[in-house]
Amino acid sequence: MRGEDEGARKLRVYALLEARYHFYVAFHAPRRALEEPIRRRYYHVAPLPAAELAAWRRLLSWGAAQPTGHVCDPLEPEMAEVLPSFTYERCLLPGASVRSLWKEYALFLEGKGAVEDARGVLARASGVFFRDCAPMLLYHAQFEEARM
Repeated sequence: MRGEDEGARKLRVYALLEARYHFYVAFHAPRRALEEPIRRRYYHVAPLPAAELAAWRRLLSWGAAQPTGHVCDPLEPEMAEVLPSFTYERCLLPGASVRSLWKEYALFLEGKGAVEDARGVLARASGVFFRDCAPMLLYHAQFEEARM
């Protein structure tokens, strides 16, 4: 008798787990399709290929266009605020030599009200990756002056 109850319980749990699996496969399918063409996920001195840069831009714009909480796990709603920043940080690893990505990330953070974080991003860009790049240094200076 106990074995039958245990077996029925396992079947119910299995059905619930299978339903959750199918939900998450469907939930993450759009993001997975956008991440497919991205090959290089690490920093390299060579510039990011144009096709991968376009794929990163599509992923970033898709994430920004989603309603809050849609792009993250429904069981972890606190990730809704962190995931877009996490995606930008992931993008900056292979695309560290692309000035427009740094500027876009800073503007994104500023738009969310995280001006200090935006300052940190621009300080990292102008202090590490673009120390000798006048346009980036000027952009950082203009950003700081506009917020004084």
